[in-house]
Amino acid sequence: MFLDLEKGMSLDLAKDEVGFKSIDVGVNWGKINKKFLGIFGSQKDVDLDLSAILYDKNHKVINVVYYRKLRAEGIRHSGDDLVGDSIKDAKDNENISIDFTKLNPAVAKIGIVLVSFRGQPFDDVPYAQIRIYDKSHGKKEPFMQTDIKGEEKFNKKVSLIFGVLSKENNIWSYKNISEPTEKSKLEELYKEVAKHL
Repeated sequence: MFLDLEKGMSLDLAKDEVGFKSIDVGVNWGKINKKFLGIFGSQKDVDLDLSAILYDKNHKVINVVYYRKLRAEGIRHSGDDLVGDSIKDAKDNENISIDFTKLNPAVAKIGIVLVSFRGQPFDDVPYAQIRIYDKSHGKKEPFMQTDIKGEEKFNKKVSLIFGVLSKENNIWSYKNISEPTEKSKLEELYKEVAKHL
């Protein structure tokens, strides 16, 4: 069952005595379907890039994990998917694994963002979901999901600030942001994410 976190709402990741020691953030999307004369069709590749921006307590960027830099202390990116799904499935095209116990101690905030690399607007993509999994308890079902389809706010937008992970007294929490932007480059999102820290 998904948690329905509205924009700005937070979730304490130490919800029980064990707490969340690690999570996965995954994104799943499909290719764009094009039809000619309403009959003949073709598909166009879609490259969405999932990234994690790491900040210190002063909101300074100290590291970034993305398709060109797949690892940092406690964080691993699954690799770059350049095309999307030809047939809709439930598998993540890109995934970022975060182990809170192995992070650089200087990391106080983590911004999770998504960028359409070729500038294709989200409303052209047939489906796209970002999901969070509780990896520490062996759960394979996501506990939160955001669908990037059907909402007018995603129209003509090419990037998304998904959410922010924050550390307070060594306890991590997640805040849902779900804010689409017109920024087309990862670097342009550094300051945009910082506004929500």
